[in-house]
Amino acid sequence: MSALPGLTTIENQIPMRTIALVLLLFASAGPIWGDREFYLAVDGDDANSGTKAKPFATLTRARDEVRKAKKVSESITVYLRGGEYKLAETVVFSIADSAPEGSAITYAAYPGEKVVIGSGVAVTGWKKLRGDIWVAPIPKELKGKLFRTLYDAGRRLPRASRGFCPASSPKGKKGYPVVDENYDVLRRLEFPRGALRNWSNLSDVEVVIRPHNAWVLNILALESVDERAGVAMTTIPGTYALNRCVQVRPGGISAWVENVLEALDEPGEWSVDTRAGKVYLRPTGKTPGDRIAAPRLTELIRVEGDIDITGPKDKPVVG
Repeated sequence: MSALPGLTTIENQIPMRTIALVLLLFASAGPIWGDREFYLAVDGDDANSGTKAKPFATLTRARDEVRKAKKVSESITVYLRGGEYKLAETVVFSIADSAPEGSAITYAAYPGEKVVIGSGVAVTGWKKLRGDIWVAPIPKELKGKLFRTLYDAGRRLPRASRGFCPASSPKGKKGYPVVDENYDVLRRLEFPRGALRNWSNLSDVEVVIRPHNAWVLNILALESVDERAGVAMTTIPGTYALNRCVQVRPGGISAWVENVLEALDEPGEWSVDTRAGKVYLRPTGKTPGDRIAAPRLTELIRVEGDIDITGPKDKPVVG
């Protein structure tokens, strides 16, 4: 089987080609038709038997049934009928889902039908906050979770950001920063006045920074911000010292603070405040669209084998 007809996703969390690869791991180069078949449908029921007339509702239920049904001499095909499948949890395939030698386990969209796999949760209840900025409550399914992408009718919206150049540390005689034993050069970010603030939802804020050159990029969460001293500490170290301004181009910037409300100054930009339980948006039109959604998951499907930490004996999931 060279492709999965009709298989796609509604989010950019996992590209379509990755989903196809994940499912093709269970396929062979032979015919798509297996010795035994199971079916899923968006209006199915996990209490069903998984037949075409009585399909399952979820991939997890089908996966568990395949584990019970696989035999040494038998191949299995799981067909997803057309429609949108919204995942509440990541579907994990493991060694237990490998096909027996000489057999194949295939997951595929039903011929001629379009299958959508995603985890999008609708963001509704928008109200104007001020000017062109609107606010809505974080969906109950996402309470307490920081999501980093937002979509409008399937189009990914840019997160609010504002650029700056890190401030240089005082230099010694040889041109290196003056440091002591308490100076954490990989976590200490010195910034010009006003670039960063000690926001009430600081755990939601991230700094995207080029600490060394044009092809190195770090995304770092903030642990603390001292506005008076102009010093911020990141939760984890960067790959290089954070105290230099890398000029990617003349007059350019090399750091951006993301997901802060005051940086929301362009149409389509958004930010989220998990402490306040609010999503903020500057819509591209006069009002927010009715198909704005945030992802519940960072992974839709994961395939994981057994890793031998001490030696080269890893066991992959095989088709």
